Amino acid sequence: MFDFKNISVDRPSFIGYGVHNDVTIVGVESGNSQAGTAFVQLTVKKTGDDDKNATILKMYFTAKSQLISMRKVVNIHSAVAKLDILQNKSFASSVELATALDAMWKNKRLRLKLQGSEYITQNEQGEDIVKTRTEIPLNNFVEAIMEGAEKPVVSNDDTKLTFNDKDKWDFRRLSEEDKAGVETTTDSTKEETTGDDGLPF
Repeated sequence: MFDFKNISVDRPSFIGYGVHNDVTIVGVESGNSQAGTAFVQLTVKKTGDDDKNATILKMYFTAKSQLISMRKVVNIHSAVAKLDILQNKSFASSVELATALDAMWKNKRLRLKLQGSEYITQNEQGEDIVKTRTEIPLNNFVEAIMEGAEKPVVSNDDTKLTFNDKDKWDFRRLSEEDKAGVETTTDSTKEETTGDDGLPF
């Protein structure tokens, strides 16, 4: 039996790389990679969309990446709340941090820029393919769209966030040498899949 009542014409609207004018934070959780690296996981969706179309973004906390991840946290926080709320607290672990961020960020809205990054993985047949993952940039990636944040509210017409897929800081491509003989897919991943330190280098 084939029931088409709940089948949409449109593809699921996962948040991929680019600038998204109205994004809702679904929640914040902590976790550990298979290698044991702690991360804080941010789940976001287009405002008004179904939670099943949410995208997962991870910020890793290793000795190498912790400061960068903390800067990302501060940037996001400044677009949804006052900085002193965060700066007057200290956190003993990534679990404690994620719990606090979830309480402060859940259901808050912001403008968000995400970058794309090509990587090589394997398909079900074990063949190498090139896919694109979505990542949180290092800086200049958020703007406030609601009152009450540290950052001033910026309208769609006045946004300074831009995306250029020819710019290496917006879209990191593999070299032609790296991609030689490898099939490329246009699908972007729903979940960010950076390495264990979450860094692009």
